[in-house]
Amino acid sequence: MNPPEADGKQDGLSRGQGAGLSMADVITLPAPLRKLVTWMMRREEVSLAEVAAFIQGDEPAGRAMMDSLLAKGFVRAVQTAGSVRYKVRLAPIRGHTPMFDRLQAVDDKVADNKDPKSQP
Repeated sequence: MNPPEADGKQDGLSRGQGAGLSMADVITLPAPLRKLVTWMMRREEVSLAEVAAFIQGDEPAGRAMMDSLLAKGFVRAVQTAGSVRYKVRLAPIRGHTPMFDRLQAVDDKVADNKDPKSQP
């Protein structure tokens, strides 16, 4: 049986529609959640059993911590091969545009700078 926080979609955000976790958010988290998040950031994704082992608790305690992070939009649940894994959801860095937008801007500039004589 899948936990209630899993949405069943591959790599989908399950709950919490926040913008993700910024470094300022990490600093303001209570110490146990901050330690958990920094540990998770060093891994691509973790299972509930791994969370429980890290916090030296049981799965209900791990689930409570993950539910808190899910509700804030700082973590997402990913359904893979019949099990749920968790990933830290990082906020975009302010002032940085996604790579696709940068590439599109370069393409647009190149198109604008083409010599009209060389076009048919």
